Amino acid sequence: MIEKHRQRAGRWVLSLEEFPTIRAQEFLFAVTLTTSESMRTLPVGLYSFIGERSTDWGPLMAGAVITTIPILLFFGLTQKHFTYGVAGAVKG
Repeated sequence: MIEKHRQRAGRWVLSLEEFPTIRAQEFLFAVTLTTSESMRTLPVGLYSFIGERSTDWGPLMAGAVITTIPILLFFGLTQKHFTYGVAGAVKG
């Protein structure tokens, strides 16, 4: 029984370790392969506010907030289902 929990914990640690690498590769993939502005992803679009000598902090932060709002709305509407799923996963 304890061995099962160790295997599960090991899988979680491995997946958490790989996540930043996958996200960085996805960002580089999107930066190098998107040619038109209409095809850019949100992180690449926000990255365009960062210049070589200066950064437009106002539009960058406004874009970050606007990008975050739909995620927070989605979580707020489905929070009950998330907590129920997490509680069920921990018990089982």
